[in-house]
Amino acid sequence: MRLHLLRRALGAVSVLFLLSAAVRLQAQNSPCRTEPPLADAVVGSIRLQYSDPAIDSTAWKASGVPFATGDAIQLSTKRQVCNAAVTAYNAKTGANVASVFVALVGDTGYMVMSPPVEPGKVMVFYLFDKHWTFVQALAG
Repeated sequence: MRLHLLRRALGAVSVLFLLSAAVRLQAQNSPCRTEPPLADAVVGSIRLQYSDPAIDSTAWKASGVPFATGDAIQLSTKRQVCNAAVTAYNAKTGANVASVFVALVGDTGYMVMSPPVEPGKVMVFYLFDKHWTFVQALAG
């Protein structure tokens, strides 16, 4: 699969997360991270990379990788979705975060990310199918 292009774009998003990790605009008890500069960068980057004509969407879908393009990729602000994302993220990573960014990848799955709390740590994006089964991790 040609995930290297997606990894490169997500690396740029990682820099944004590190630069503004202290900024939290939503309520402390919300499981959904929605900070506009970061959320917009995440969704925009994902949309850009998924629109690459070199991506073999048929192969991605066949292998269970969430796939969508354009406006079908959206930031989730639904508490139920974000709660499920936090649970899946914590189970996969062993972390204990209370909120994450969740991008809906059409109706095929989710991309979940939480900025690293330590400077210099690599951002990792976790792909889950629509049933919250882990598919793949992408380092940004």
